[in-house]
Amino acid sequence: MNFTRTLNFKLEGIEGDFSVLSSPFYFNGVKLYHNGILLPKSGSGFKGISFRINNPNGFEMLTIKGNGFVPITVHIQDQKIQLERELTGVEKVLSFLPFVIFGAMMFLFGGIGGIIGGVFIGMSIALSLLISSSLIRQDVNKGLLIFYLVLLGLILFSVYFVITLIFAFMIGGAVSAFL
Repeated sequence: MNFTRTLNFKLEGIEGDFSVLSSPFYFNGVKLYHNGILLPKSGSGFKGISFRINNPNGFEMLTIKGNGFVPITVHIQDQKIQLERELTGVEKVLSFLPFVIFGAMMFLFGGIGGIIGGVFIGMSIALSLLISSSLIRQDVNKGLLIFYLVLLGLILFSVYFVITLIFAFMIGGAVSAFL
């Protein structure tokens, strides 16, 4: 399963092809290529990631917004180019499936390791939403998609369970953690 998406587009008045490389594992956002050459970022923030694009009249600032739940869009001057489709309501609900499975497993096993669990739950929410929305945007059979999302939830719980066991053995209360 490939989580990296390459989204190609062209800009009026600027020669060449542009491509945006997006992945839920790029914690620093997306990467922009112009004719196969990686362009450096000139800034990032709540308004998106900015790139400086050279054109015949000088340069322009291009901003890329979105990743995961929000579709990736390119903003340059007054133009807005949407590179991905919006997720439907069902797909948005479906992307929470790994978190629901993780929460159900935590409930069944008694919520061991309160502080560790709280931190891990926060990280797992963000990671599962990014990965699941990336999976949903791919052309995958819906049955296989649900299988992948359930598997992701079980993997997140397994990692949490192992981390909790490691901390319990380090503290010395491994037996009392399960009683």
